[in-house]
Amino acid sequence: MKTSARMTLVVVLAVLALVGTVPSGEAKGPTDVAVSGPGVDNVQVTYTGRPDDVDAGTLGDASRLYDMWSPALLGPAPDLSADELGPRYVLTWTAGPHGGEPAGGADVVVQHAYPFAEGGAWVEFPPDQMMWGSPIAAGWVDAPRLRRELVALGAVADVAQPALAEESPSVTASDASGQGPADQDDGWSSYRVAVPAGVLLAVAVVVGVIVARRRRLSR
Repeated sequence: MKTSARMTLVVVLAVLALVGTVPSGEAKGPTDVAVSGPGVDNVQVTYTGRPDDVDAGTLGDASRLYDMWSPALLGPAPDLSADELGPRYVLTWTAGPHGGEPAGGADVVVQHAYPFAEGGAWVEFPPDQMMWGSPIAAGWVDAPRLRRELVALGAVADVAQPALAEESPSVTASDASGQGPADQDDGWSSYRVAVPAGVLLAVAVVVGVIVARRRRLSR
């Protein structure tokens, strides 16, 4: 009985040791990822081994990377406009040779992520991608946990927009804006000059008539 228990313990320890020597990322597929998008400038993410960090493991789970092997889990694009989807982030995953395959060029899998989409984050697997010589699934899947991971990397919801040109003022507005206090004062000044001048001219005419009549009478 004791011998059997010892053998079981040895086997368990051997299995645990073997599992511990295989990085989890290599067992699952891609092991590192480059992330780019607004606020995240091609950040390289690998397995850090720290549960409180954003690493390739937590990011792969949050982006539902491993659904690429399950076409039934992916669907059509959500019924959202480009504005409702929000800014796009590109996750470029890299994976080395699989199993006993000879070393060669690394495989690449790309995901398009929309962490700030209305109603929750979405991820797209673009079509016509391959890994280890086999096609992977294409389609969309919701990824509610992805926003937190990308925000931790620096993702921002509000993308700066170029300054809009000022609207051209209407004709009426132009006329109104062109008539400042100086312009209005010019009109009033002309009126103030014209009225006294007219009065003086009338007085001069009357005086002239009176003078002329007196001269006639004096003759």
